[in-house]
Amino acid sequence: MKFLIDLLNYSIYADVGDRFVGAVTMEVDKKMKKAFTGDPDYQVGDLAKRAVLGYLDKDEYKFGDVTKKVLESIEENKKDVHDDKNTKDGKRSATKSLSFLGEMDEGASKELETWDSKILQAETLAMKNEDNLNK
Repeated sequence: MKFLIDLLNYSIYADVGDRFVGAVTMEVDKKMKKAFTGDPDYQVGDLAKRAVLGYLDKDEYKFGDVTKKVLESIEENKKDVHDDKNTKDGKRSATKSLSFLGEMDEGASKELETWDSKILQAETLAMKNEDNLNK
């Protein structure tokens, strides 16, 4: 009989311990989420969702909104005359290019393209060297 009572007590202790650990874990999880994201109820994808909604300047996302926004941005970029407070004549500078992140200086855009091509060349060379070593 004593064995059964001890077994029951152990079972109760284990259950309470598991619940305590679960509660502490959930609380630590919320605190960490709040510290890193500012939202204790953060779910995977919330930061990306906020970024997309910020880009769209909307409260809700509907399928196709990003495509529409990108196409609108491209159309705006094609116009030669555009109000731009940073230029003397109020027109968009011809040396600007539009990217997903916004306006970018054309020189910076070309420099990034140059870096990309150099990285691709280095990767291609490394793959060729690796193939030669494996033969």
